[in-house]
Amino acid sequence: SASHADFFAMCEIKSLTSRKDIAKRVFMPTALFRLEKWPGKAEDYIETTFINAKAPQRRILDIESCFVRNEKEGDDVFAISWHGIPVGKPGNITVVRGLMKVGKTHFVHALAASAVAKGECDTLGISVSKEIIKRVAIIDTEQDQRDIQYHRRVLRRRIGVDVTDTVEGIDYLTFRGLGREEHMRGLQLLLERQEKHERRYDMIIIDGITDFVPDILDSKASSKLVTDLETLVVDYNLTLVVTIHKNIGTGARDSSRGHIGSELERKGFAVIDIG
Repeated sequence: SASHADFFAMCEIKSLTSRKDIAKRVFMPTALFRLEKWPGKAEDYIETTFINAKAPQRRILDIESCFVRNEKEGDDVFAISWHGIPVGKPGNITVVRGLMKVGKTHFVHALAASAVAKGECDTLGISVSKEIIKRVAIIDTEQDQRDIQYHRRVLRRRIGVDVTDTVEGIDYLTFRGLGREEHMRGLQLLLERQEKHERRYDMIIIDGITDFVPDILDSKASSKLVTDLETLVVDYNLTLVVTIHKNIGTGARDSSRGHIGSELERKGFAVIDIG
């Protein structure tokens, strides 16, 4: 049927992009279902088709896009530096790791402060390019609303404004209480929402990335999560910063927890040790 053909067409489109706005624009001219017969319901049909469609495991490979061409060469553009060393770049993932309660959350909030501060302030040696990073979202998977309010006040003090002042360019979210299988969907919805509200994020900080995978020792789930994150950061040209705990125990202090930690360290643009 036409609706089945549309479903498989949307699956193929989603194999090329995870962005809903782009997928819909590509889908509209090719839809076989007679949308004009259903006034007012076309958007619902397209939305339902997008939600139900799953990208096939394969991605259509354009081998030409894999070549490094001369026209792609030039000065590297870095979004984040720490004591003068580049540690963050659009389209890449930066990993911040450390043992429990050593200050990873304070570090990433200082990073966010560097992005939104109007003047000089103490950001623990972190420098963020304001030409690249204009809006930040912080997603916390472990702390509740009250704890996050505390960190918001600390950030305001750090950048030298009153704790009651509104700070432009930063949003806070808590995913605490969500099922682990809902975290990735929540991130995707946030990125889709930014298109609707024209509040584009240049950097997203995920404080507690292990909550995005059902089992940190599941190698397949960990690999899939990192691949999905890589797709999102490239599609949206994001600078993504994630925090993760290090292993506890003799001989394991130099590695991040689980397969998810190994995958992130292997694929990350930079790994920052705290503590």
